[in-house]
Amino acid sequence: MTRSEIIHVLLVRTAPVERPQLRRTLEMKPTEELEQMHREIVLEETEVEISRVQAERAADRIFHDLHMDKARQPQREAEHKKQLAEDRKTFDQTCRQYHIGGTDANFGLIRSTLGPGFTTFQIGQALRSGAVHVSPATPEEIQQWTREAEEQRVQYLRNADVVTLKNLVRQETQQKRERVAQAQLDATQTSAKQRHDLHGYMPLTPESRHRGNVVDAQYIKRLDAQGLRELIRIYGDFQLTNVLRYGNAQGA
Repeated sequence: MTRSEIIHVLLVRTAPVERPQLRRTLEMKPTEELEQMHREIVLEETEVEISRVQAERAADRIFHDLHMDKARQPQREAEHKKQLAEDRKTFDQTCRQYHIGGTDANFGLIRSTLGPGFTTFQIGQALRSGAVHVSPATPEEIQQWTREAEEQRVQYLRNADVVTLKNLVRQETQQKRERVAQAQLDATQTSAKQRHDLHGYMPLTPESRHRGNVVDAQYIKRLDAQGLRELIRIYGDFQLTNVLRYGNAQGA
């Protein structure tokens, strides 16, 4: 680009009234300085154009995202409604299992704590850990659930074949034996707990040691009769039984 062309480019960017004075000023400048001024103008215009293009593209993306978001809204609402129904079904099943109140308040508390898509197992964990505190089921709810369960059982037995009925009888007999055994064990533990409290045995902690060994379930199982009697005299059978059952001296 010639010197006169550069001056023309610089002049057209100013107001007409200012051009005569600016022309005289520019004509006095060296060509190198005029060329530098021209490069700066071109660079500035390029940056402005890039910014404009970027702004237009950003606006297009925003409009596109808004359009897609609006288009997906019905699908999201349907998915939300479906998940809400599934969560309510899981909640209702859990109410029957844990005898908690089937109220909207309990449902909302559990869902806000665990998030959508929770399971009965997760609710049970939250209840046991104290992460959520819900109101219990009413006697009327429990009676209704018991009645519904009995009706389902009767219907199931009516439709079951002979083999299924025999298997069911065996299962129920085994479950009854296990409940009786558990009740006997609980009674034994209750008696042991009472003796423990009266005797004042040493507390059994994860740091407790016997003959230099940590007193855990594996160690207790390895002991001979004399060593076991020593442990019972020190800690009592209640704590040792809990270690064998639960891995720690629960309830001590």
